[in-house]
Amino acid sequence: MRALLLRLSWVLVLITRLSYADFDHVEEWVKTSPPSNNTKSNRFHVYAEQGVVLAREGFPKDTVSSITFAHGVFVGLDNGEWGGGLFYLPSLPGIPPERFSNYRIADFLQGRDGLFALAMGNMETAPGARILKVVKDPKRIAFSATNVVSLPFNPISFIEATETHVLILCSEGILLWHRADTVSRVYESDNAWKASGPVNAIVLGQSVYIGMRGFVVKLQFDSQFESVVEKQWLAPKRL
Repeated sequence: MRALLLRLSWVLVLITRLSYADFDHVEEWVKTSPPSNNTKSNRFHVYAEQGVVLAREGFPKDTVSSITFAHGVFVGLDNGEWGGGLFYLPSLPGIPPERFSNYRIADFLQGRDGLFALAMGNMETAPGARILKVVKDPKRIAFSATNVVSLPFNPISFIEATETHVLILCSEGILLWHRADTVSRVYESDNAWKASGPVNAIVLGQSVYIGMRGFVVKLQFDSQFESVVEKQWLAPKRL
């Protein structure tokens, strides 16, 4: 099982990188009106290099997430409504791989309080989205996942914002997680957002850039990331 999961992870990463096409700096894109009916098929993945926001056209999202933690690799699978899973692949010899959750896993976040995962329900689990915390068994190398807080929307990825707060990109908006058992809605989607489908997001200063289908959305937040003060839809100069 471990070999299969690792092979699948590397294949998806390789295919994604080979499928990318680089575009101009996002700040040089053209400001435009939100689309009323988005028929574009190209999906943009945003990233930053040396303080500059760039966009690549490629796959919308990996179905496999992974992170190195606690002498091994944690792998999360998202197979849609039909299932998923959270696995631990130990690097130490003699310890078998372990599947300790059936939730669909969208992303991981390693913080000072441990390892967390964005999870969604499926036909094998309870419904709804949530943040899970990975908990180690005190007597042996084994793990479990405990519920931290429920989420109102299906999550896509964590976005690190401050030392005490984390923004979460979701299918229907952006949430602010207070690193405790509470989340607040800091941006709720409109029809253009739903029609364009968020792919990923990054934070640069007080701005959050969201890669979309055919566009990049720039949201300027206040100093506490509690509200949006300006929103821009940006389209590339060339396709």
